[in-house]
Amino acid sequence: MKKKLRPYPVFAASILSGMLWLLALAFNPAGWLVWFAYTPLLISLFFHAKKWSAAFLHLLISLEVSIGVYLILLSIQSWMILFALIFPALLALLLSFLWLAAQRLDMPARIVLAASGVASLDWGLSLTPITAVVSPSISLGGFPSLLLPASLFGFPYLTFLIVGFNGLLAYLAHCLATRLKPGRLIYAFLALLFLSFMISALLSSIQGEETRKITVAAMDAGMTPGGFHHAPPELETERQALASLQGRYWDLAIDASSKGAELYVWSEKFFPLDPLQDAGYKARLEAEVDSLNMAMAIAYRSQDNRNIAIPVFPGSGFATPYEKIRIASVVGEKAEAGKSRPIYAFSGANFGLLICYDMHYEENTRILTRLGAEAILVASNAASWRNSKGWVLRTASLRAAENRIGFAVATDVGSFIIAPSGRVLARTEGTPGYSLHEIPLSRGGTVYTRWGHWGRFAFPFCFLGVLGYAGLPSFLARKRAP
Repeated sequence: MKKKLRPYPVFAASILSGMLWLLALAFNPAGWLVWFAYTPLLISLFFHAKKWSAAFLHLLISLEVSIGVYLILLSIQSWMILFALIFPALLALLLSFLWLAAQRLDMPARIVLAASGVASLDWGLSLTPITAVVSPSISLGGFPSLLLPASLFGFPYLTFLIVGFNGLLAYLAHCLATRLKPGRLIYAFLALLFLSFMISALLSSIQGEETRKITVAAMDAGMTPGGFHHAPPELETERQALASLQGRYWDLAIDASSKGAELYVWSEKFFPLDPLQDAGYKARLEAEVDSLNMAMAIAYRSQDNRNIAIPVFPGSGFATPYEKIRIASVVGEKAEAGKSRPIYAFSGANFGLLICYDMHYEENTRILTRLGAEAILVASNAASWRNSKGWVLRTASLRAAENRIGFAVATDVGSFIIAPSGRVLARTEGTPGYSLHEIPLSRGGTVYTRWGHWGRFAFPFCFLGVLGYAGLPSFLARKRAP
C-alpha cells in the first residue's frame, strides 16, 4: 500500500526537480545534476495516491523548466514565450496520461516506460528549431566519461539512461520506505547501464585516438551577451567598428601563429567587407595568411544574404565556401540555407566547417564524419543568448563524443578545444584571446555515426511495447465482456 504524502511536500518535490534541471543547464560544472533532477518528482508520484495529481505535478515542473530556459537562460522574450507556456501544458497532459495508463504496471515497468517515452520525445524535440539547442544540453551528464553511451545510438540513448537512473533512485526510495523487495527489472536496468558504459569504453579503446594531431587555435571575441562592446564610441558605422575590431583580433591570430597554431578559427561576423565581392580585400587577406603560414577559417554574412564560412590556406588562398545549413529563423535570422558540406585538407588533416546553429542539429556532425572529416571547426556568434557559453560547450562535447571527432569552437563569449572523447582540452572564458591545443585526428566514427537513426527506433518500439502491455489486456477484457 502506498504511503501518502501531504500536498505541500509533493508540490515542493516537483519544484525541486525543476530547480535541479535549471541548475544543471545553467552551470556547466553542475551538469551531473541531471542524473538526480527527476528523482524528487518521481518519489512524489510513487508515494502519492491521488491520480489527478500526476497532471498538476508534471505541469509544475514543465512550466518551471520551460520558462526558466526561455527567459533566464536564452533571454528570448518574443512570441516564443507563448510557446513556453503552451508546450508545458501539452507535455504535462501527455506525461500524466502515460502515467495513468501505466497504473496496472509495477514500478520497474513504469520506469522503462518513462525512460523510453522521454528518449523518444527528446529525439523528436531535437528536430525542432529551439529545442535543438536545449534538448542536447538536457541530455548531458556533465562529465565526458558520462557521455560514452551517446556513441552507441546518439544522445536519446543517454536520455534513456538518465531518466531510467532517476527512476531507479526513486523506486529504491519507495522500496525502502514501504519495505518492498525491488523487482527483477531493476537489476536488468542496472546491468544495461553498466554494459552501456563498458561497451562504449571498449569500442572507444578499440578505435582509439589516432597518433596524428594538428594544432588548432579558436578565437574568443570577449563580448558580453548582446553584441559589440569593444568598439570605441567615436566610431559611427558598424563597418568602421568591424574594421577596428578585426585589427585588434588580427594580433591574436599573429600570436597564435607564433605559438605553433596550424589552423585558426575566427568567431562569426568580424569582417567589414565581403572578400568574395571585394577583390582588393580578398587579396589583402590572402597575403596576410601567407605571411603567417597558418590556415584560417572565417565566417560572416555575405552581401547577398548568405551565412558563409571559408577556409583560407597559405599559398592557395580562398577555398570553396561552406554555406550554413541550418538557419536560426526562430530568433529572426533571415538567410538562404546552404546544401553542400565540403571537406577540406590541410597539413595532413581533413576537416569540416559548421556555423553556429549548425552544430545543434546532430546530422551535420554525423554526415561530416562519414564524409571523412577528422576534426570540425565551428565559427559561432553566440553572444545574443545569456547562457550561450554553457550550451555551446555542452553541445560541442556531446557531438564530439557521439561521433568521436575533435572540435574547435570559436564564439563571441568563449572558445573551446574538445577532444574526440568529449573532454575539454583548452578553453577561454569570454575575454579577448584564443584557446590553443593539439586535436587528435580521429576517423571512422562510432556506432551512431555508422547507423544513425536506425538504433533509435528501439526507443519508440520499447515505449509502445510497454504501453501496449499495460493497456491491451484491459482493452481485450472489455471486448470480451457481455
